[in-house]
Amino acid sequence: MRPTVSTAMAQRLAEKKAMRRRLWVKRILGSILAVAVVGSATWLFFFSPVFALDAEAVTAQGHGSTISKKAVNATVRSRIATPLPRVDVSAMEREILDLVGVKDVTVTRAWPTGLTINLTAREPVIAVPGEGEWTLVDGEGVIAGVRDERPEGLPLADVSLEDADLAVRRAVIEVLNALPDSLREDTKITTAESRDAVESVLYSGRVIRWGNERRMPIKTAVVLSMLSLEHQPRFIDVTSPELPISR
Repeated sequence: MRPTVSTAMAQRLAEKKAMRRRLWVKRILGSILAVAVVGSATWLFFFSPVFALDAEAVTAQGHGSTISKKAVNATVRSRIATPLPRVDVSAMEREILDLVGVKDVTVTRAWPTGLTINLTAREPVIAVPGEGEWTLVDGEGVIAGVRDERPEGLPLADVSLEDADLAVRRAVIEVLNALPDSLREDTKITTAESRDAVESVLYSGRVIRWGNERRMPIKTAVVLSMLSLEHQPRFIDVTSPELPISR
């Protein structure tokens, strides 16, 4: 006797097969759709012009007298039309920090197509005369820029601009910062061949040898006392303020 299969059982088996095929098709279509969405989003954000960096959407804040706006713009210009997600803001910060006169910088993306650049300039505190130009130096002894004309209001200092002589420049700056206003205004130029050989030449021609930047309050007190004498010495050495030398 031949076995028989009920019609209901056969229908259920067919329905299960059809359901498995539909699930398989849905999964395939879902995967294709997911790949398409990811691919479209990747193209949209990283390769399309929709998020391309626009020069008009870039803002730079904090430009000071020692920062070249032209140099900052050149750094930005090399990235124009690059999709914003692909702009390496860390690399931009490093490039801008290498510019003369820039002390600090932060670069942030300003969606959808801009950048915000916040700059901190190096503020000059002394000017070093050269051949037809003046080099500006900030309070840390770092070169902040170069000018063709002498900047007004900055003390002059004859010091080496070599990286190895950073401590010498800092010593000169500390000495000048410690001077009372009257003495600073009377100072024509301050020189230093080493950190322990800082000297000031006054407009009167008198020379004051400070030595280094240490113990400046007592040194200035001794100098002011000696300059108040009826016969002011032409040379004063307060390297050791307890034993000043004058002539």
